[in-house]
Amino acid sequence: SNRLTVAAARTPEVQPGVVAGPGGRRTAVPWATFLTSRARTTGVDVDRVSQALRPEGANAGTQRWRELAFLHWEVDAAALRQQIPAGLTLDTFEGRAFVGVVPFAMEGVRPRWSPISFDFLETNVRTYVHKDGRDPAVFFFSLDAASWLAVQAARVGWGLPYHHATMSLTRTDQRVAYETVRR
Repeated sequence: SNRLTVAAARTPEVQPGVVAGPGGRRTAVPWATFLTSRARTTGVDVDRVSQALRPEGANAGTQRWRELAFLHWEVDAAALRQQIPAGLTLDTFEGRAFVGVVPFAMEGVRPRWSPISFDFLETNVRTYVHKDGRDPAVFFFSLDAASWLAVQAARVGWGLPYHHATMSLTRTDQRVAYETVRR
C-alpha cells in the first residue's frame, strides 16, 4: 500500500509517535532526537551553523513550515549506505544511521516575484549525509506533496523527484494526525 498514517502529540515534552503501516498495523515509535557535533557524529569537522544563516541577496521564494513531526528510525548503516549515491557519505550519530519520515504543512508558499501564495501538505522520507565527505545535507528518498502545481514546479524548476499525493492533517486538542496516500 502507498498509505502512511502518522499521529503525534503537540506538546513540548518528548512523546512517542504512532505509525500505521500496511493493513493498518500500528507501531509505537519513539522520537529520536539528536544533535550533531564533531565529537558525536562522523568525526568530520563540519560547520553546521553558517548553513542556517540567511544568504546574501534576494530570496528565491517564501514558505512557512507548520505542524512538523520529525520521526526517525535507526537503520543498519551498511544497508543504508548502499541506497545513497556516490559522493555522499552517511552522517551518523554515535555510529548509528537514521531514516526519517517528516510530515508537515507548507503555508504561504510563493516565488519571490509572485504576490499569490498557496498552502499544501508535504511528507518526505530522508536520511542525513555529507557531500564529498564534508558538507552536511539531506538526501530524500521520497518527496510527496498534496499540490499538483508544487509537484510540477519542484520537478521542472529544481529537478526534485516529487510525487503527487492525497494528504490530510487533522488537529484535535494536543494531537495532530497526518495521512498520505501517493496517487
